[in-house]
Amino acid sequence: MRSQIELIDVSGAKRRRRQKRRRRLRLVFRIFAAVFLLGVLGRLLWGTGFMEELSAFTKLPWPFGSKEEQEQLEQIYAKEDSYPPELLEALEKNPELLSFVEGYLSSDGSVTGGLTEEELSQDFPLLLQYDARWGYAPYGDNNIALSGCAPTCLSMVVTALRKNGDAPPNVVADYAMERGYYQDGVGTMWSLMTEGAPDFGVRGEEIGLDKNLIFARLEEGSPIICSMRPGDFTTTGHFIVLVGIQDGKIVVNDPYSRERSEKLWDYETLEYQIKNLWAFSLL
Repeated sequence: MRSQIELIDVSGAKRRRRQKRRRRLRLVFRIFAAVFLLGVLGRLLWGTGFMEELSAFTKLPWPFGSKEEQEQLEQIYAKEDSYPPELLEALEKNPELLSFVEGYLSSDGSVTGGLTEEELSQDFPLLLQYDARWGYAPYGDNNIALSGCAPTCLSMVVTALRKNGDAPPNVVADYAMERGYYQDGVGTMWSLMTEGAPDFGVRGEEIGLDKNLIFARLEEGSPIICSMRPGDFTTTGHFIVLVGIQDGKIVVNDPYSRERSEKLWDYETLEYQIKNLWAFSLL
């Protein structure tokens, strides 16, 4: 049995960790607010190009740090102990998760909606794994918001090619778990892209990391799912979709970041970060 001193030490350590996390989050949001004010000043002094340049330099989502968002953050940390630590850590790294985290405690983990007519009408809709419609649903040892990048990418591909709403991220995630394409401690297996894809009416073909080949496939209208190394998109592992070419650069749908999805990417920037890739077409 633990002594009273040991229990006090454990309690104190937890309290110090919570305090440290609060200070870190508050500092991050204050930085966002300061950058926002600098951006407003920049618009007045140097024109509309300043905001884009500043955002690219800081690599922060834009805009951020509003009064409403500050209040959301305070509400979350008033109930800090009720949230999984990994969810708060994810919020620290990606402020786009703010609304998702705020709604976490009121969700029962169920799916609340499917794809919209607007999404179905787009050539390549951007679907986000932390979308409240499906992000709270379980996937592997977590939920789709934190672990479901691969199913969300395949969902985007199927939706773009087949033009129907039969394969939202939660449906692909359920399929991946039921068929053994998710491995605990590892994540989504690459075989989902080739062996699993035909069950959704598309063909996934592993291709080589070659600029001319990639550009040719994208110009043909074939989306490409990439497994990514640590870099601009991840610190561990991640999946993204290459969906087209614009002004000689690659258009990316990143299921974990709207901000990164709005940016055009040089092939040379992506090349060293790509671990493997698959081009998709209709069966």
